[in-house]
Amino acid sequence: RGLLQFLLLDAVRERLGADAIKTGIGINSFSQSNDLATAHLTKGEKGSAVGTVDGSILIGADGFHSALRKQLHPNEGPPRYEGMMMWRGISEQESFGDGRTMFIAGNHDVKLVCYPISNKTKQSETVRINWVAEHREDGPRRAIAADWNRPGTSDFIEHFRNFKMNDINIVALLQNTKHIFEYPMVDRDPLAWWTKGRVTILGDAAHPMYPVGANGASQAILDGKALADALSTYGPVEGLSAYENDRLGKTTDVILANREWGPERVLDIADERINRSGDRIEDHVTEDEIEAVARRYREVAGFRKKTESEEGKYLASEQLEATPA
Repeated sequence: RGLLQFLLLDAVRERLGADAIKTGIGINSFSQSNDLATAHLTKGEKGSAVGTVDGSILIGADGFHSALRKQLHPNEGPPRYEGMMMWRGISEQESFGDGRTMFIAGNHDVKLVCYPISNKTKQSETVRINWVAEHREDGPRRAIAADWNRPGTSDFIEHFRNFKMNDINIVALLQNTKHIFEYPMVDRDPLAWWTKGRVTILGDAAHPMYPVGANGASQAILDGKALADALSTYGPVEGLSAYENDRLGKTTDVILANREWGPERVLDIADERINRSGDRIEDHVTEDEIEAVARRYREVAGFRKKTESEEGKYLASEQLEATPA
């Protein structure tokens, strides 16, 4: 993720200028008039005020703990905690499968997600493997604030000692991880509105959701596209309203679908039907059933496969662009 963020950072600086991004600065609150929106900025852990920035609009993409969301909806209350704790880490070891495989194993009481985030090189035969382990707690507790960087212990590994796979040692993978982080699976209830005058919110600030279907960042990208389209068509205030009208209902549907486990509903199907370690998934769950679950979620999330006709038009367009005049 860090590598991707630096790629995006370089792209923004190349397109908007080296001074387009100010690091180490947070936003504490906002104010606005008929003509301007003003961001009140802070710096450091103590949140010392460092000035303001004015603009025709203000977009709060300030994440799960959004200060703008809190000011827009001061009575919202704490996050919604589902009862699942999550641990994550990166382990360096030999690859598994074809070196490009991702797997999700278990059920919605104990689950492991695992995939490589680097390739083998001439200098190294190992790869970096990202994993997320989940376990439901026996005693539910009140909703708590999410802290993505809270260090975790290795005690959770006990829940995964029965996980067996042919080409990867799950326990060794978890035990060999140097840095483990723990955080709760939380989201927030959908909002009735995001926008007030010249201020709105985007991404996790607008619609934090359970990390199901790898969809949080994807929805933020769709937000950005909708916002750009709206602002290119309408004035600042009207554009923000058009953006909200386009995206609020759609992201509400994704939040609610993720609470029902979205594309990971296939785990429930497999869990109901597979009883022995020697059972083959192919003998108990059909490809049509898997595709039906995936298709429903693609529709909710705003994704869909290109049809053969659309793919053909795309290839034809590429060929025309490549043809010399």
